[in-house]
Amino acid sequence: MPPSGSYPRWMESSSQDLMYLGWGERQFGVEPVPLHSNGGWVYWVVTEGEILVEFTESSRRFGPGTGMITGPDLAFGFPKRGQMPAKILAWIWKNAPKHYAQLSPDSWDFLRFSRPDLDLLRELHRQTRYTCLNSDALTDPFLDQLHGLVDIVFTRARLQEHSHDLPDQQIRIARQWMLDHLNVPRPVEDLARYLNLSTVSLHRLFKDRLQESPGAHFRRLKMERAQELLQRGQHSVKWIAYELGYRHPGDFSRAYTTFRGHPPTEDLPA
Repeated sequence: MPPSGSYPRWMESSSQDLMYLGWGERQFGVEPVPLHSNGGWVYWVVTEGEILVEFTESSRRFGPGTGMITGPDLAFGFPKRGQMPAKILAWIWKNAPKHYAQLSPDSWDFLRFSRPDLDLLRELHRQTRYTCLNSDALTDPFLDQLHGLVDIVFTRARLQEHSHDLPDQQIRIARQWMLDHLNVPRPVEDLARYLNLSTVSLHRLFKDRLQESPGAHFRRLKMERAQELLQRGQHSVKWIAYELGYRHPGDFSRAYTTFRGHPPTEDLPA
């Protein structure tokens, strides 16, 4: 996949495994790359912008946080049409994937990466560049370990991409996060960031799986926790209000009364 030498890249024939590194901005609308195969296993991700990738019989657009893994015999290129400047990270390895199973030498997979995994790929690429530019007796074994780590991140993206249980997993993680953060003032926004989802996607997830909004579900969990604490009789209404993140006990009492139909004092032990 090498473009001209004007783009950031690294190539070295003496490495036992790593063949090529590419990073930074690409302008394939100015300098397209024809269909070609690379002779190695390509791990490739877009970090900014969009890129159109052309295959022998099809094409696909890749946006930020998406990428692909391809076998050494697959031909692909970057046509001139429809291209805008974009930034990429790319590795080409001689050796087959260590963890990414069921990928033949003439096939490819489309992948989406979570924000934490994309940040991790940036760091792994930085470590790979540093290792290549500061070669010593341990370079090859270190590159071998880096290949394994990159492969794991791509494999994890594949599992998430093809997992039918992902929404249920997200709901379980979301509910546990809510239970652990019943005192936060902006739960929907904070939870969306934690799950790397937009608030719209989070709302859709809860409506599809639990038939209520994330805000409503959070309030339900909060009131259930409040009732549990009240019925224990170990703490005052004021203490419970502050424990659950209310700035004033009166705010808690009004919220509890609206939700339960009676004031919190009625749920204290006699």
